[in-house]
Amino acid sequence: MQTLKRHLESLCKILFHRLDAHDGREDFAMHRDTETNANGNHPKHPYSWANVPAELMVLFTDRIDAKVKHDFMAQAIAEARKSALVPTVGAVIVKDGKIIGCGHRETEKLREVPPFWRIIHAEQAALRNLVGNPRGATLYVTLEPCAGRYQGPSVEAAEVCSVIIPRAGIATVVIGLVDQDPMTRGKGLERLNKAGVRLEYSYHGLEHQLVELIGDGQFGVLRPKYLAAMKKWLTAWKHSK
Repeated sequence: MQTLKRHLESLCKILFHRLDAHDGREDFAMHRDTETNANGNHPKHPYSWANVPAELMVLFTDRIDAKVKHDFMAQAIAEARKSALVPTVGAVIVKDGKIIGCGHRETEKLREVPPFWRIIHAEQAALRNLVGNPRGATLYVTLEPCAGRYQGPSVEAAEVCSVIIPRAGIATVVIGLVDQDPMTRGKGLERLNKAGVRLEYSYHGLEHQLVELIGDGQFGVLRPKYLAAMKKWLTAWKHSK
């Protein structure tokens, strides 16, 4: 019992530290219902393209027809809405004007003992569901491909989306939103750019739908709310002893 108490007290200290570190960060709920502008964008949301720094914007080109990008990104959003995970992410792979693969963020059972399952990212799922050769194709994804959270001797040996996309021969990636998770935030874009993948963006008229897909689970968005609840519970538990 004393060992359990020490572990819980350590957890409490960590959570208190995390909560203090996030003081003053705006809540996602404050942005969810804010009005969009005339273009259907969501400039006040932390994930808005209005907040993407210039050094990342220069990585993007704008060669694909805007309507084509809008229509296929809408398909990626529809795919994302099939996911039960938060943040919700969807992806479609397009070649010669046709969708040859689609996927959304989901779980995959591994075994009957821990770890029981793992998360399959939307890009991974779309590549698994291919009905054709992806070489030279365009990937539309609602959120920047990941650059971290891997296990293995190196990032190249792991199933990191910004690694497996160029490896599969994808020529262009169209991004719905730049990820604000510090684990990724621009790193996925930079890795894709270095691999020779052309980057495009597609958000006009869709940004409100795209930011809604982020949900409450993204790093640094609503996490302080959950930390506050945990802090309150652990404080009450500690004082009851």
